[in-house]
Amino acid sequence: MANRFLALGVAALALAALPAQANVVVTWTGTVFDGNDPADYFGVGPNANPLGNLQGQAFTAQFTIDPTVGSITTAPDYFDVRGGTFTGAFASPLISATLTINGVTYSYGSNYFGGYQRDATPGRSVIYTEVNQQQPSGPFDVLALSEFRPDNSIPFAGLGESLTVPLPSSFIATFQAYTPGGSQLFYGHFSPTQVTIEPSTPGGGGPDVPEPSTAVLVSAAAAFALFLRRRSQRPV
Repeated sequence: MANRFLALGVAALALAALPAQANVVVTWTGTVFDGNDPADYFGVGPNANPLGNLQGQAFTAQFTIDPTVGSITTAPDYFDVRGGTFTGAFASPLISATLTINGVTYSYGSNYFGGYQRDATPGRSVIYTEVNQQQPSGPFDVLALSEFRPDNSIPFAGLGESLTVPLPSSFIATFQAYTPGGSQLFYGHFSPTQVTIEPSTPGGGGPDVPEPSTAVLVSAAAAFALFLRRRSQRPV
């Protein structure tokens, strides 16, 4: 009987120790197709060509998404998370969205709209990320990247897998940001060459680790197991 109680206790505590649903990190990399940085936010320097002073600069756009927030549909070949106050129905799944150019990072907010979609329904493949943040003065900060294909050439193994997808050179995406006063900070278009999707822990990168409360439960389990063992060894 004592062994049965011990097994049940260990099983329950093992379930309690399972890590929470990991966040999803979507990272787009490539070069700027055209773009200007009037405020020299990224420190590239003055305009040197007709396509703007950001043209040809390497960029990284990274979105961290909470897959438990928003309108969620999951299946072996389909994953869709959408949200934001713009829709009026769901909270934004976006935790953060950043754009890095020339080693300088700009952080977008998600107080107006944030969206994330991965889709592999019959006849198409889609990876979509967007943040559209309304400034107090009216303009919008935008960071929108998506890849749509009229086929199923983007594999979707399921929720939480790691996935890297090369992108065609014709793919174009949009970015812009304004100062709080309404002046344009920077703007342009991307030519992404790759998008990577991978799980991350709710608190950031790295492997899933038990929360402090889990550590307390595990310690309690050890003490409980020792108590049952000693009790079973007492003479009748």
